Order: sequence, then structure tokens, then C-alpha cells
Amino acid sequence: MPFQLSWYVPEKVIQQDLYGDLTIEEVEQLSLALVVMLNESHAPLVHVFSDISRINSYPKNLAALQRATRPHMSHPRLGWGIILGLGSPVTRFIANTLMQMSRTRTRSLTTMAEVHAFLIEQDENLGALLPQLPAR
Repeated sequence: MPFQLSWYVPEKVIQQDLYGDLTIEEVEQLSLALVVMLNESHAPLVHVFSDISRINSYPKNLAALQRATRPHMSHPRLGWGIILGLGSPVTRFIANTLMQMSRTRTRSLTTMAEVHAFLIEQDENLGALLPQLPAR
């Protein structure tokens, strides 16, 4: 499967890595897997950051993508969605349009340092829980 999910901060932040060629069926599986993780948490909001920098191809049908992602996008515990790796203008357009259609809170960032800073802005308690970033 061209995705991997893990707790970046247990019960508070999910890390989603996407890579390779992603099909609509895999997007559906990904959304359902995210729902399982969101249901595991007791936190009021769970943030998700997605590194999409290693995706080769993905479904471009916005209606199908919206249907496939609806399970997790409509989850009451879904906090901010943070996207890393929005390289091409087409990818940016599709991601931004999908987020607007689903009415979710989303940010596109370029570095993990920006992700950490943004997460701490949303919940200052995350500062002590976030993994240490490698020194540059």
C-alpha cells in the first residue's frame, strides 16, 4: 500500500506518509484507517499531517476523492490537516479544492519545523510532546 499511518504524538497527532501510485481504492482504505485512529483517541481534536512529497500519481477526479475521503474528513475529532510536499501547481490546486469542498481546516507547509511551530500554535501543550527534530 502506498501509505503509512502512525501516531506522531499518541492520541493527538497522526503522521500520514503517502508515496508511489495512489488509487481511489487506496484513498478509501486510507480514510477508513484514519477513522480507526481518530476513534482510538480520547483527545477532543486530533491533527493529521500528510507528507505527499513522494507521490508519483493520484486520482484526479475531485468528486471521487471527496467521496473516498468523507469518512475521516467528516469525523468530529478531526483537527487541522497539514500538508507537506505540495510541489506541482496541479497537486496544489486539487488538494486545496478538496479541502475547501470538505470544509476542513488545512495548512500547506514546507518543513517539519513549520509543522511543529504550527502545531504548537494550535495547542501549546504539544510543545513538550513533539519529537525532537534533527539538527541542521
